Amino acid sequence: MLGSTQIFQRRIGSRKCYNGDDFVRPTAKINCPCKYSDYECDVGFLRDHTNSGVFKCISDDTSGDASDSNQNTCQPGKMFNKTKGYRKVTGNTCEGGEEDWYSPQTLPCPFSANESEFILFVQRQDISMISLNSVEFAKNSIVPKTFLSNAIAADFDIKKSCIFWSDISSNRIMRLCMDGIQVKPEVLVETDLYSVEGIAFNQINRHLYFVNGFKSKV
Repeated sequence: MLGSTQIFQRRIGSRKCYNGDDFVRPTAKINCPCKYSDYECDVGFLRDHTNSGVFKCISDDTSGDASDSNQNTCQPGKMFNKTKGYRKVTGNTCEGGEEDWYSPQTLPCPFSANESEFILFVQRQDISMISLNSVEFAKNSIVPKTFLSNAIAADFDIKKSCIFWSDISSNRIMRLCMDGIQVKPEVLVETDLYSVEGIAFNQINRHLYFVNGFKSKV
């Protein structure tokens, strides 16, 4: 029931023994593997009845775009859950099984470089920006810290809202497009890199340049 099996102990009917006043009836609850019957359509989705016998939820165009409410309110540098159109039935405690198929995706919050002027800077486990259009000059992290180990240099693709950075712990150059779609950073370069200490992205020809500190070359 509701994604779990409950096990109770009781006396066999033919036995004549008695339980004392202090007897505590042992029970056990085991969560079952998740399957389609443990889920229902999320807000903004409805059951697709064109595929008989197949449980599939599709977007309900008449209910508004409720599925993006988390995306629209989350702050850059944080993560949000993007629904796949399903949610567990209230009170359901199933685990594993087909859970990954129906559970929301955890994505970095989208970020758009709508500021006409800003400073991008790197602090090892933090990549942040400061808007020059604000009198407060507030610092805002734009990359989730879980993606960073020892970042040294970074640059930004304004057109596609993608950020590039180098990580000298893994000797990789990474890219993360904060469009609310990309799940995790992609590795652009991971071979023959030693201490990448500078990165520059050309917004016109869309070429990425970097400084290989160990080999003293660009």
